[in-house]
Amino acid sequence: MRTERALAGLIGAVLVLALLAAPARADAAPSDRGVKRTCGLLPGDGYYNFIKTTNVSCREGNRVASKAYRKFCAPNFQGCDVGVNDTDKGRVRVDGWRCKIKLGYESSQQRCKKGRMRFIKKSGA
Repeated sequence: MRTERALAGLIGAVLVLALLAAPARADAAPSDRGVKRTCGLLPGDGYYNFIKTTNVSCREGNRVASKAYRKFCAPNFQGCDVGVNDTDKGRVRVDGWRCKIKLGYESSQQRCKKGRMRFIKKSGA
């Protein structure tokens, strides 16, 4: 009886070690895809202002998006005189980030990336 319990314990330990050593399943999400976050007021009825980030915090993404917007529209927002049917597009670099900006009459979008970090910020009415 005692040897059967010892044998069962040994077999259980071998199975646990085999499961730990087995490769991950192909459909398992790899950890290198990064941490994704969505913050802010999502589109719905009326106004929206949100940011989707990968490998960067929402706070840092908002800080960079704000700097990119100010740089794109500088000086004194003279570069952002968008009419009702107009759209302004362009690229700027801020603190090592590469950003693409698109501004409409009541909307804006900033897409930025730096290495494996990236985000997209959208707002509009």
